[in-house]
Amino acid sequence: MKRVVVAGLSLGLLAACHQPGQPGPPPFPEGVLARWEGGELVVEAVDARFGKPADPAAGEDPIQIRRMVESLVEERLLEANGELELATRDSGFAELLRDRLRDRRATAWLAGHNAEFEVRPSEIAARFERERARHRRPERRTFRHLLVAPGAGESLEDACRRAEELRRTAVAGESFEQLVRAHSSSESRAQGGQIGPLSAEALRKGPREVLFGLEPGVVSPPVPTPAGCQLFLVTSIEPASAPDLNLAAPELAREIADERRREWYRSLVRAELARLGKPVRALEGIQDPLPPDVLLLELDGERVTGKEALAGRAAGESISDAAWRRVGLTLLARAYGESGPEAVARLEATTRHDLALERAREARLRKALEAVDPETLRAFHAGAVERFRTEPEVELTLASWPVAAGVDPLQVQERVLGHVEALRSRRDRELVGAGARFVSLPRGAVREIVTRQPALARLALETLAEGEVFGPYQAGRALHLVRVDAFAPARDRGFAESSEEVRRAWLGEHREELVAASRRELFLAYRVEFAPQEAFESYRQVLVSRLVAAPPAPAPTAGE
Repeated sequence: MKRVVVAGLSLGLLAACHQPGQPGPPPFPEGVLARWEGGELVVEAVDARFGKPADPAAGEDPIQIRRMVESLVEERLLEANGELELATRDSGFAELLRDRLRDRRATAWLAGHNAEFEVRPSEIAARFERERARHRRPERRTFRHLLVAPGAGESLEDACRRAEELRRTAVAGESFEQLVRAHSSSESRAQGGQIGPLSAEALRKGPREVLFGLEPGVVSPPVPTPAGCQLFLVTSIEPASAPDLNLAAPELAREIADERRREWYRSLVRAELARLGKPVRALEGIQDPLPPDVLLLELDGERVTGKEALAGRAAGESISDAAWRRVGLTLLARAYGESGPEAVARLEATTRHDLALERAREARLRKALEAVDPETLRAFHAGAVERFRTEPEVELTLASWPVAAGVDPLQVQERVLGHVEALRSRRDRELVGAGARFVSLPRGAVREIVTRQPALARLALETLAEGEVFGPYQAGRALHLVRVDAFAPARDRGFAESSEEVRRAWLGEHREELVAASRRELFLAYRVEFAPQEAFESYRQVLVSRLVAAPPAPAPTAGE
């Protein structure tokens, strides 16, 4: 393993050596775990900073205790030499602190207003009966696919002829997986073209008809698609299964509990809005997609818009839930601010200190990263070129038709399907006259759009081409057609273009080494010494005694 050299200090030169004939260091007083020029760390300070370990294993392992002590010594030194204060002057610190404080205040308020929910077996059984069809799992297939895209000056027919040659090579005994890795134009080639398991409804018509008519291990004939010709090979089949309450019960229990937790949270938000005399209608009528400029809340000079709600949206979270959660953070943080000046001041001081420490440590890592030999980074890039490939990007237009309450979506679907050609031909004004509502999604990574727009999940499995129209998809009380206005496929990036991303990726793999080197460099500069192992063993015994005597932790409740 290579040694990482940081700021002129090797990992092998991190401690001063005691020379023979020189007097040794004075013994450690009882209760002192570390000392340095101008300071020391005692057991009481570790207790005050960390309390009992969050993980019981930490109290049983002197090595973990040593790491806690090292972390606190580093914190003391960074504060003493002014690096924490310097971190607070960084651009963006004030904005980060504001957001961190808002989240911590809201969390602290929720901790004092928790609720517990019980999901009864009878409720689970009743929901299962109402949704029995939903739990009937259709047949699903896992497969490999090989995309042959037309080259410069080639037609789709040319691509299909090349695909047929590859099919014959596979039939003759060549590994289909290896052919995919060597010849496919698809993003999935790095995984050997593996996709699935998927049901038939997750695929477009052409691939669906071929895949669900194939026997496992048989390579399909070439299938024309907008981006080229595809070959398919089914690797496994999961047969359809009948609904089973025992299998569905855990998922249903989570759903019911999540619904109650969601409604409980919304009731808190409604109560705060009512107390402040603010309207709730902006939240009750959330539409998907959410316009970025829609105003959800204005309070004490802070405006919460659709943009803020979407920016903080978690993967898989609905747009409505994201909006309620974002507004709730602002309201509940304000409510906590009214709970008492002392508690608020303590929380603000702790949050500011923690963020400054985090930023100071990151600044040291950045400095260490700047000292890494560029050739090391170039070699890292060369060994993982696919890792730095751009993501495919797409720009979309959604045409949406509302489905009125009590109306079967299938009735609206027939009408929507009649507008596919008009959307493909960009006759948008004609569709507005037919009741469509348009929303443009600006260019973004396919993965990101799919994550934030669950209704478009199939885009990740489609071969995208400019002018292609997908759908209709149902989301909420609306049916959507989706038009691809622009598409940029993935491409490899050289070292110069991806250098910042390469640095971040290299740091991700070597962070522990850099942190250790940076910390020990600091310790060497301040001549830090740690107490003998016996002192840490003694402290371990104290922690174990506390853990044994401590009452069991309460079970998580609704707001946690």
